[in-house]
Amino acid sequence: MTGSPLALRFRPDDSAERTAVAFGAMWQEISLALTPIIGQRGLEALFRRSLQLSLSSPAGLAMGQAPVSKPIDPLAWQALLAQQEPGTAQAVAGTFLQTFYGLLTSLVGSSLTERLLRSIWTHETGHAPAQDKAP
Repeated sequence: MTGSPLALRFRPDDSAERTAVAFGAMWQEISLALTPIIGQRGLEALFRRSLQLSLSSPAGLAMGQAPVSKPIDPLAWQALLAQQEPGTAQAVAGTFLQTFYGLLTSLVGSSLTERLLRSIWTHETGHAPAQDKAP
Protein backbone atom coordinates (compact mmCIF):
# COMPACT_ATOMS: atom_id res chain seq x y z
CA MET A 1 0.00 0.00 0.00
CA THR A 2 1.32 3.40 -0.88
CA GLY A 3 -0.01 6.62 0.61
CA SER A 4 -3.16 6.90 2.61
CA PRO A 5 -6.28 5.18 1.30
CA LEU A 6 -8.21 8.13 2.70
CA ALA A 7 -6.70 10.28 -0.03
CA LEU A 8 -9.19 8.70 -2.43
CA ARG A 9 -12.10 9.63 -0.18
CA PHE A 10 -11.49 13.24 0.76
CA ARG A 11 -9.83 16.39 -0.47
CA PRO A 12 -7.04 18.07 1.47
CA ASP A 13 -9.33 21.04 2.16
CA ASP A 14 -12.14 18.92 3.62
CA SER A 15 -13.22 19.46 7.19
CA ALA A 16 -12.31 17.17 10.06
CA GLU A 17 -15.93 16.03 10.11
CA ARG A 18 -15.71 14.97 6.45
CA THR A 19 -12.46 13.12 7.17
CA ALA A 20 -14.12 11.37 10.12
CA VAL A 21 -17.05 10.32 7.93
CA ALA A 22 -14.65 8.95 5.30
CA PHE A 23 -12.76 7.08 8.02
CA GLY A 24 -16.02 5.67 9.43
CA ALA A 25 -17.11 4.45 5.99
CA MET A 26 -13.76 2.74 5.47
CA TRP A 27 -13.88 1.15 8.88
CA GLN A 28 -17.34 -0.30 8.18
CA GLU A 29 -16.02 -1.81 4.94
CA ILE A 30 -12.95 -3.19 6.73
CA SER A 31 -15.16 -4.68 9.43
CA LEU A 32 -17.42 -6.36 6.88
CA ALA A 33 -14.43 -7.78 5.01
CA LEU A 34 -12.42 -9.00 7.99
CA THR A 35 -14.87 -10.05 10.70
CA PRO A 36 -15.76 -13.35 8.97
CA ILE A 37 -12.05 -14.15 8.70
CA ILE A 38 -10.47 -12.94 11.96
CA GLY A 39 -13.59 -12.56 14.08
CA GLN A 40 -14.90 -9.59 16.02
CA ARG A 41 -12.32 -10.03 18.80
CA GLY A 42 -9.46 -10.17 16.30
CA LEU A 43 -10.72 -7.04 14.58
CA GLU A 44 -11.08 -5.25 17.92
CA ALA A 45 -7.54 -6.23 18.91
CA LEU A 46 -6.15 -4.88 15.63
CA PHE A 47 -8.20 -1.69 16.03
CA ARG A 48 -6.96 -1.20 19.59
CA ARG A 49 -3.30 -1.74 18.69
CA SER A 50 -3.54 0.47 15.59
CA LEU A 51 -5.12 3.20 17.69
CA GLN A 52 -2.42 2.96 20.36
CA LEU A 53 0.33 3.22 17.78
CA SER A 54 -1.41 6.04 15.92
CA LEU A 55 -1.87 8.09 19.07
CA SER A 56 1.85 7.77 19.83
CA SER A 57 2.81 8.97 16.32
CA PRO A 58 3.66 12.65 15.72
CA ALA A 59 0.19 13.17 14.20
CA GLY A 60 -1.47 11.48 17.17
CA LEU A 61 0.52 13.49 19.66
CA ALA A 62 -0.90 16.64 18.05
CA MET A 63 -4.28 15.55 19.39
CA GLY A 64 -3.02 15.88 22.95
CA GLN A 65 -4.53 13.61 25.55
CA ALA A 66 -7.34 12.14 23.48
CA PRO A 67 -9.85 10.29 25.62
CA VAL A 68 -10.16 6.69 24.49
CA SER A 69 -13.16 4.74 25.68
CA LYS A 70 -12.92 1.20 26.98
CA PRO A 71 -13.84 -0.88 25.13
CA ILE A 72 -12.58 1.03 22.16
CA ASP A 73 -15.48 2.09 20.00
CA PRO A 74 -14.87 2.97 16.34
CA LEU A 75 -17.84 5.36 16.42
CA ALA A 76 -16.37 7.20 19.41
CA TRP A 77 -13.02 7.38 17.60
CA GLN A 78 -14.78 8.78 14.52
CA ALA A 79 -16.48 11.43 16.69
CA LEU A 80 -13.13 12.34 18.27
CA LEU A 81 -11.56 12.74 14.82
CA ALA A 82 -14.37 15.10 13.82
CA GLN A 83 -13.45 17.41 16.73
CA GLN A 84 -9.83 17.88 15.62
CA GLU A 85 -8.25 20.43 13.33
CA PRO A 86 -8.69 19.23 9.71
CA GLY A 87 -4.98 18.54 9.14
CA THR A 88 -4.67 16.65 12.40
CA ALA A 89 -7.75 14.53 11.68
CA GLN A 90 -6.44 13.65 8.22
CA ALA A 91 -2.96 12.82 9.48
CA VAL A 92 -4.14 10.68 12.40
CA ALA A 93 -6.76 8.82 10.35
CA GLY A 94 -4.20 8.15 7.62
CA THR A 95 -1.63 6.98 10.16
CA PHE A 96 -4.22 4.71 11.77
CA LEU A 97 -5.11 3.07 8.44
CA GLN A 98 -1.49 2.60 7.41
CA THR A 99 -0.70 1.13 10.82
CA PHE A 100 -3.73 -1.17 10.64
CA TYR A 101 -2.66 -2.36 7.17
CA GLY A 102 0.87 -3.01 8.42
CA LEU A 103 -0.31 -4.97 11.45
CA LEU A 104 -2.67 -7.08 9.37
CA THR A 105 0.14 -7.72 6.87
CA SER A 106 2.42 -8.89 9.68
CA LEU A 107 -0.24 -11.38 10.77
CA VAL A 108 -1.56 -12.81 7.51
CA GLY A 109 1.01 -11.76 4.91
CA SER A 110 1.06 -9.11 2.25
CA SER A 111 -0.65 -11.14 -0.47
CA LEU A 112 -3.70 -12.00 1.64
CA THR A 113 -3.91 -8.49 3.10
CA GLU A 114 -3.83 -7.04 -0.41
CA ARG A 115 -6.59 -9.37 -1.56
CA LEU A 116 -8.75 -8.71 1.50
CA LEU A 117 -8.45 -4.93 1.44
CA ARG A 118 -7.81 -4.08 -2.23
CA SER A 119 -11.35 -2.95 -2.99
CA ILE A 120 -11.49 -0.88 0.19
CA TRP A 121 -8.09 0.73 -0.35
CA THR A 122 -8.91 1.73 -3.93
CA HIS A 123 -12.61 2.63 -3.56
CA GLU A 124 -13.57 6.14 -4.58
CA THR A 125 -16.68 7.85 -3.22
CA GLY A 126 -17.25 10.55 -5.80
CA HIS A 127 -14.60 13.02 -4.67
CA ALA A 128 -11.90 13.63 -7.21
CA PRO A 129 -8.42 12.78 -5.93
CA ALA A 130 -6.54 15.87 -4.79
CA GLN A 131 -4.27 15.95 -7.85
CA ASP A 132 -7.28 15.99 -10.20
CA LYS A 133 -8.99 18.85 -8.41
CA ALA A 134 -9.40 21.92 -10.61
CA PRO A 135 -7.89 25.19 -9.27
